[in-house]
Amino acid sequence: MSKEFDRRVAEARERALAEKQRLVDKNEAAKESAERISAAVADAIEQWDNRIIPLINQVVEAANKQLHGSGTRLVAAKNHAQLIDERPVAARDLPFVEIFGTPENSPTIRRDTRAPHLRISVEWTSEIRTAVNKGIVIHHTDFFPANFNQHQLEEAIADFIDMIVG
Repeated sequence: MSKEFDRRVAEARERALAEKQRLVDKNEAAKESAERISAAVADAIEQWDNRIIPLINQVVEAANKQLHGSGTRLVAAKNHAQLIDERPVAARDLPFVEIFGTPENSPTIRRDTRAPHLRISVEWTSEIRTAVNKGIVIHHTDFFPANFNQHQLEEAIADFIDMIVG
């Protein structure tokens, strides 16, 4: 074969090898990123289970004690038990609580899908999100799990109560 042919084939081979290595590096970086995100989400879920859920229950219970006699009470529904959840399956894998108002003496512990509610959830970004929903999300705030505290939760629940009571 001619030297020109050999040179061009060798250059093409080098370009192909460089592209192959670039794809390998890109896949490795994506895998490392996914592992970091997965670890951060796992940490957020651990904090959710150990600290945030008990805090939510405590604040909702305190709110209901103060609301007693007003005709309204709050219900905190965890994950799927009391909800009609139409989100994609992958989005359902992360824990959440939805807080909604019901008549105080009503046995109802389910909410209509269009009813206003406060959703507190672990997100795939590994953050804790509080989102007020009135058919559409009208406001949301994200917090790093370690920074999510009682004051922030009390503010979110008090704002939600103001919204539903009027």
